[in-house]
Amino acid sequence: MAIFIGIDIGTTHVKVIAVNDFFSIICEEKAAYPLYQPKDGWCEQDADEIFNAFIIVFRKVIARIDGSQIKAVSFSAAYHSIFAIDDNGKPLTPVITWADTRSNQYAKQLKQSGQWKAIYEQTGTPVHPMAPLCKIAWIKDNQPAVFNKAAKFISVKEYVWFKLFGKFRVDHSIASASCLFDGRTKKWCEESLAFCGIKESQLSVPVPV
Repeated sequence: MAIFIGIDIGTTHVKVIAVNDFFSIICEEKAAYPLYQPKDGWCEQDADEIFNAFIIVFRKVIARIDGSQIKAVSFSAAYHSIFAIDDNGKPLTPVITWADTRSNQYAKQLKQSGQWKAIYEQTGTPVHPMAPLCKIAWIKDNQPAVFNKAAKFISVKEYVWFKLFGKFRVDHSIASASCLFDGRTKKWCEESLAFCGIKESQLSVPVPV
């Protein structure tokens, strides 16, 4: 029997499910983690709390199946999360979730300047406060010490991948929601990078799903 494992790193829970080759559920587990709202409009999470929850539920599922029968493991994750990490992969900021609206003014600035059009045409993503593009710009202006120390800006899914495999990779699907990625060239958008003040090397390597 072949076993396939699906993992969803959601906004409030991580969920892991194992199915057989007839797509019948063998077992499933989930674990919750908190959202923090230290200020109005802010919605944050702790990257290590999410990773630890992921490890706990994944181990629970593995303990209930024959690991030798696993044929594939698939990850999905909530879009739009972003946070800064240092050279050692240690978080410098909490995870800023899709629900966080602190970067409203940066989305407005782009729309008022007309710069949004060039970014939209290249990335295919509407300029919006939930976009990592705007959140990174907020960090640059409001947390300059953190911004200058940041080696990379990544999503929760990228952090889990790094913790597991020691590499910074982002699939085209997650990248496409960032307002930083040109889906046609499969490269980071120079117009977006210039707006938020970062280099291509400060983002993960884009890879196919």
